[in-house]
Amino acid sequence: MRYPKAFLFPMLFLFALTLFAQPQQQPGQPAQKTEPADTKKPAPSDKPEPPKDKPFADIVKDAQVIKGLFTLYRTEEKVFVEILPEQLDKMYLLNLTVDSGLGEGGFYAAAMAGEAPIVFHKQGKIIQLLFKNTRFFAKEGTPMQRAVARSFSDSILGSTKIESLPHPERKSILIDLGAILLTDVPLLSYDLEATFRIPYRFDQKNSAFGTLKAFPHNVEVETVAHYATERPPLPPLLVPGALPPSLPPPPRNIPDVRSMLFHLRYSLSERPQTGYRPRLADDRVGHFVNSIEDYSEDARYTTTKRLINRWHLEKQDPSAALSPPKQPIVFWLENTIPLKYRDAIRDGILMWNKAFERIGFQNAVQVKQQPDDADWDPADVRYSTIRWFAGYPDPGFAQGPSRTDPETGEIYDADIRFSESMTRFFRREVNEQIYPLAMPSEYSPTRAFVAPWSVANSRYQCDFAEGAVRDAEFAFDLLVGRGMDPQGAEAEKFVQDFLREIAAHEVGHTLGLRHNFRASTIHSLDQAQDPAITSREGLTGSVMDYIPTNIAARGGK
Repeated sequence: MRYPKAFLFPMLFLFALTLFAQPQQQPGQPAQKTEPADTKKPAPSDKPEPPKDKPFADIVKDAQVIKGLFTLYRTEEKVFVEILPEQLDKMYLLNLTVDSGLGEGGFYAAAMAGEAPIVFHKQGKIIQLLFKNTRFFAKEGTPMQRAVARSFSDSILGSTKIESLPHPERKSILIDLGAILLTDVPLLSYDLEATFRIPYRFDQKNSAFGTLKAFPHNVEVETVAHYATERPPLPPLLVPGALPPSLPPPPRNIPDVRSMLFHLRYSLSERPQTGYRPRLADDRVGHFVNSIEDYSEDARYTTTKRLINRWHLEKQDPSAALSPPKQPIVFWLENTIPLKYRDAIRDGILMWNKAFERIGFQNAVQVKQQPDDADWDPADVRYSTIRWFAGYPDPGFAQGPSRTDPETGEIYDADIRFSESMTRFFRREVNEQIYPLAMPSEYSPTRAFVAPWSVANSRYQCDFAEGAVRDAEFAFDLLVGRGMDPQGAEAEKFVQDFLREIAAHEVGHTLGLRHNFRASTIHSLDQAQDPAITSREGLTGSVMDYIPTNIAARGGK
C-alpha cells in the first residue's frame, strides 16, 4: 500500500520530535529512579460555617409588638409572626377581602373574595401555609381516615424559612409574614390578564403592609398590593380588509395603565366555637350548602353529604315560646351609606325577624350603625356589614355573600355591598337602555377553575339586583311618563322601597337561603292586580323570589 507524500512527511516529522523529547542516559549509569509523588494531602482549609439562627429577642428587638391570636412584630422593613408550638398543624380560617379595587371590570371595592381552612406546618426549617383539603372526610381514628388522608392532596399557599431560634420560654418561632402574604396569593394577576388581556404581574418591591391589628380570636392584616406591566401589548398587524380581533379595552379608571394598587385585607381567625351541630340539606328547602365526601360509612350509596349554611342561634330561655337568642345576628351599616338611605336598608334587614319569630326567636336579627370615628374596619371578620361602593361605568348591583366553616356549614361572617349608582339610575333624564349599564356577570368557569381565591369565583351568583335595576328603571320611567315628579316625594318613596327590597333579598342570602322562584305562583294575574290582596300578602310568596314592579296597565286597577 502506498501512502501519499503529503501524508508521510508530517508523520516523520512528529516521530523525530518524540525522539528529541526523550531524556538522554549516559552509558554505564543506572537508570534514574522516579521519586514517587507526595501523596500526603494538604491540610484542609477552614470552611465557613453556615450562618447560625439568631436568638428570638435579637430578631424582634425594637419592633412594634401587636398581641392577639398570633403576636405580630413590626419593624421598619418586615412583619414577623410568632407561632406557638400548639398553633402548628391547627386549623384556622383565612379570609380575603378586596377592600379597594379599580371600579370596573369586576374589580370593585368591598368584595368578599377567597376563604381557606389553613394550617401552619413545619417541614424541617421551613414553615408552610397549607390550604387544607376539607372536601374529603372520614371518621377520626379509623383506618379509612388514613386512607383518605393519603388519597387527596392539600395545597401550599406559601412557605418561608424559620427566622429565629425558639423562644427560650414559650418555645415559639418567628417567620417573615411578608414572604407569604406579600405575594400574589389571590392570583389577581390571572384575573387581571383574563379581564384586560394585559400581562399584569405582582410587584413585591412596591407592595407593603398597611394596617395590622390583632385580637384574642382573630388577626387582621392589610396589604397594599402593586400590580404592574411594562407596557400593554400591541394589537396584531392585520392584512388589508381583515377584521380586527375582539380585545377588551385596557383599564380606564387609573391614571397610568401600567400600574395599579389593591388594598387587600386578610383575616386569620379561629374556627367558630359555638357547639354548632351540622344539619343535612333537604331538597324541599332551598339552602346553600357545603358539600363534603364522607367515606366513614361504606353502606351508604354515595359519599356525598350536603350540609346547609346557617347561623348558630340558641335561645336565652329554652323553655319560652318566644325568646331572644344568646348571640343575635348583627349587621352593621357602614358609615359610607348615605344618611337618607339608612332607614330603608335597616327596615329591609329587620323584616327577617318576623320569620324568626315563627321558630321561637325574638329579635334574632339586629342592626347597628358604624360610627364615623370607628376604630374597626368593616372587613374585620368579627363584623357583618352592609357596605357602599362606587364604580364607573355605573355597575348598578348589590351582592350578599357569606363565609362558613367548611366542615360544618356554620355561617360566621357576611358582608353585603351596594353600588351607589343603584339610587341614581332612576333619575336619569334619559335612561340608556343599552347595556352594560349594569355589572356584567363576574363568574367565569375558566377563571374560577384556575383562581379559586378570585372574586370571580364567588360560590353563589345572584343577579337579582342587576335585573331589579333594569326593571325599576322601566317602572320609574313609566311612572314619570304618567305624571310622577322624578324629584318628588312619590319618586323618593319608590327608591326607598326598592332599597328595602334589595336589602331583604341579599340578607336572605347571607342567612343561607337560595332563590325561591316558585313563590311567584302564589297569586293569579287577577290577584296580583288586586291591591287588597297584595297589600296584605305581598306580590309573591317569598322575598327570595325575583320580584318585578307591579304597575297596572292604563285604565286598570
